[in-house]
Amino acid sequence: MSTEPPAVARVYVRISKATDGSTLGVERQEPPCRAFCDRQGWPVAKVYVDNNTSAYREGVKRDNFERLLGDVRADHRAGRRNAIVTWQADRLLRTVEDASAIVAIAKRYETLVANVGGTIDLSTADGRKRFYELAVAAQYESELKSERLKLKHDKLRHAGKWAGGRRPFGYRVVGTKLHSRKRADCTRTDDDTCPLVECELELEPNEADAIRHAAQRILRGGSLTGLQRDWVRQGIRRPNGGIFASQHLLVLLTSPRLTGRRRGQDLDAPPQWPPILTVAEHEHLVDKLGPGRAPVGSRAAPVPRTYVLRGFLYCAVERDSQRCGNRLRGKPSDAKRRYVCDTRDGGCEGVKVVADALEDHVRDSVITAFDNPEIGPKIRQRLAAKLANPTREQELQTQKETAELTLAKLGDDYADGLLTGVQVERATRRLQQRIDATEEELAGIRQQAGIMVQLPDSAEAMRRAWDGWDLEERRQVIGLAVKRVWVKRAGQGKRFTADRVEFDWLV
Repeated sequence: MSTEPPAVARVYVRISKATDGSTLGVERQEPPCRAFCDRQGWPVAKVYVDNNTSAYREGVKRDNFERLLGDVRADHRAGRRNAIVTWQADRLLRTVEDASAIVAIAKRYETLVANVGGTIDLSTADGRKRFYELAVAAQYESELKSERLKLKHDKLRHAGKWAGGRRPFGYRVVGTKLHSRKRADCTRTDDDTCPLVECELELEPNEADAIRHAAQRILRGGSLTGLQRDWVRQGIRRPNGGIFASQHLLVLLTSPRLTGRRRGQDLDAPPQWPPILTVAEHEHLVDKLGPGRAPVGSRAAPVPRTYVLRGFLYCAVERDSQRCGNRLRGKPSDAKRRYVCDTRDGGCEGVKVVADALEDHVRDSVITAFDNPEIGPKIRQRLAAKLANPTREQELQTQKETAELTLAKLGDDYADGLLTGVQVERATRRLQQRIDATEEELAGIRQQAGIMVQLPDSAEAMRRAWDGWDLEERRQVIGLAVKRVWVKRAGQGKRFTADRVEFDWLV
């Protein structure tokens, strides 16, 4: 008789649409799943519900699906066997990359996968093949529906009509729903091209003004990076509540929607909704932000007279039995950047040090401190405490790890003949989009808390990241670890040596 403990069941239920806002569709899936677990002798640890959430649509986050995968990992670390149970396989997956994620989890953590109709053994090639076939069939069904919808919207686009959807920044959507296809008097067929809603766009005054000011700023020579940071500070958010990244601003300011027209529509055609910019302003913006401009996110060449350690450095020269304590200022001399204790600030002129050598030493010391067991954990705790939503950040990190694990597994699945090259290419593209979206939301959480960078996990990774950070990002990292840097008078020979520097660490 087997003494192996029963698997812990984690039930996942999902419905794509609930037209009346209820959870009835989800509630119908849970009882059969629980009954199946009872027959298998599996205690149900938790039920995960994603209601009114598509598993296929790109950009839609299934938070409880990601929590499920995170709890599976926790079960494995605790030495518990687990099983993922669903009503039907298509509740769990709708794409090939979803299947790859489940296969990767099952293979790594010995997780059972089952639906009410039976179990699927993902430890065998045949079981994995059947699982992928279910995903391919589900993805085909979703893509077929998507193609029909795209055909309808193409016709609307060529007619210059607004087809509904999430409101665009700068406008509000007004209108009413025409009808439901479930009504008895609905005569619309799959080939009908009438929009689902009868709506119009009206200006949202505050957002429209922000767009006009942004356009003028760019036309006067401003940068997208500077504009993006100002919008973050001012609390200007996208319609979904997220922050504007530089890429979002690029798409927004070059969109013909701002002239009252849809993309692909002739600019000579009359506007379909109130324009925010004139056609001439839009064309100037497109010229300014078009293919010939610098890439989004690219940094300008460093300004020679910039001082990353301004505000951190203090003079350690002894004066009247105590340290001078004056802040050092950046001051070029003989075409070199230097930090000096300047008399204009009440200093003693006892310290003059070449900036490059001192900055390199402080950089290396700070990076090393993050790996110091006495200093590093405290710095990271302080950083975590500043985050506006540490729980959500952890969830996003889990989502990112799952997607990256799945991405790594695709190559093995292709080598085993379970996926075609086309399927791998498409899954790779979607997974990368999912990773990019997760990283964007993580960046939003950090920026809301005033955090400009994500700290790498090790000193080696931080050294690689340092060169890619701009001046203010480097200063923020230094400020997480250092309160003051004391600089002593130069010794014999006046060359910079590490013993001239003392650190007051923030621990």
